[in-house]
Amino acid sequence: MTKVILSLDIGGTKINGALVDAKTLRIVYRAKKISSKPHQKQLLPAIAATVDALRAQAQQHRWNLIGCGAVVAGQVWWPSGVVRWSPNINMRKRVFPLRRWLANRCHAPTMVDNDVHGFLLGECALGSTRTYPLVVAITLGTGIGGAIALDGQLIRGVENKAGEFGHTTIFPPNGLPKRCADGLPGHFEQYGSGQAIRQWYRLLSKQTPLLSSSGLPPPLARVGVPRGSSNDKRRGSRIKSAMTNGGFHDPRSVSLTTFEIEQRWYDHDPIAIAAVANVRSAIAQGLANIMIGLNPDAIILGGGLIRMKPLIHGLNAEVGTFLPFPVKTKILLSKLGDDAQLIGAATLV
Repeated sequence: MTKVILSLDIGGTKINGALVDAKTLRIVYRAKKISSKPHQKQLLPAIAATVDALRAQAQQHRWNLIGCGAVVAGQVWWPSGVVRWSPNINMRKRVFPLRRWLANRCHAPTMVDNDVHGFLLGECALGSTRTYPLVVAITLGTGIGGAIALDGQLIRGVENKAGEFGHTTIFPPNGLPKRCADGLPGHFEQYGSGQAIRQWYRLLSKQTPLLSSSGLPPPLARVGVPRGSSNDKRRGSRIKSAMTNGGFHDPRSVSLTTFEIEQRWYDHDPIAIAAVANVRSAIAQGLANIMIGLNPDAIILGGGLIRMKPLIHGLNAEVGTFLPFPVKTKILLSKLGDDAQLIGAATLV
């Protein structure tokens, strides 16, 4: 009988689940991704639905479910599996005993850890870093996560916080006014994340008003305000408000996604080019600090931002500008994608 592990990757907006072969660590069944609002009232039922669906599949295939491994964004007490803080999950209490809750739901031995730990464990098991002794993982997304592994084993530190490089301090040449999610200024996460790209675009747009002779921003046609629409007044007032508060390069810059800013980079938008360049410089500075401080064999990059070619292209060369001496550390990109966290979660059991 095939032995499988139920693996969960719990994020603030979605939950990924899978059944992983305990021997090969290959995914043998994937659950349908479930979207969930980042609040405990919506999150726990969504997790329960995913667990129940995976348990049903294991029974249907007559697989032996030997354990459950889960990873979650935030700080997790190890090995108790208590989530003590999560920036993307608005829990009613500051701590939540996720391991105990999952064990009662899965009816199997359960382990819970940080999502970036899971990412690195997955990469060390089946990914790009399995041949490197000392490895650092950096995930670039809404925030920045980090982890350290030596010979495939995590270096956890005294409180399971080793590798939280996103909350180390850097000093880019031009600062953003908004602080990090934890309320402190100058953090790597504040300047090198997806949020930073959007903040830079908004800030630079305010500093670079580009108005046509009619007094309206040139890209107005792309805002989606059809003439004669019943929504003209509401959308028009939003545009006027944006212009009054600084003269935006584009009124939609208040809500642009990183995908839209990337497309504007390809369209040679100078503000998009500058925003991406600023964030790439911050990432380069953060990686250079890691190279100097730990001198790892490799740094593996994951997260949603690594698909952004304008951001990643030229990163190696820019890192070199912050290094006082040559460093042999390799910068690698994840090839496992979201599977890394699921595979890593299975290795916890």
